[in-house]
Amino acid sequence: MKNILGKILLALGILIIGSCGTTSGNFEGINPDHITGEQLQRTGQSSVLGALQGLVPGLNVVRSGRNDYDATIRGIDSMMSPTTPLYIIDGVIVDSFDSLNIYDVDYVDVMKDASIYGSRGANGAIYVHTKRGPAKDKKGGVSVEYNFGTTIK
Repeated sequence: MKNILGKILLALGILIIGSCGTTSGNFEGINPDHITGEQLQRTGQSSVLGALQGLVPGLNVVRSGRNDYDATIRGIDSMMSPTTPLYIIDGVIVDSFDSLNIYDVDYVDVMKDASIYGSRGANGAIYVHTKRGPAKDKKGGVSVEYNFGTTIK
């Protein structure tokens, strides 16, 4: 075969192998809608999905309970199978964003074409990047002190 079939995505480090070589970094060929954590906080919502309502074209967010929200990207695609997008927090696929504090969100990427995740991303994906401490400025290391003494009588 002349071409490498498909693309392989490793969620950590995002390594994409395609027919033309290897790329790491941003999502290749995908234009996600980018929403900052400050934009989410200004909505006054406590839920990430609730705050995304009205900020992304094509994203429909509907309240399904007291604090529960259901999302669809580009409408309902199927009558039989679920139409919810793939939820991802820092590279880990999760069932919902219910336990996520909106003040921990650095930014959100909403991908209408999430084919890099295979059939699981057929309904799109919502990728949340959380805030992290200034790890770049810190230097790692371990300091160990040990005192040992013996008394002979």
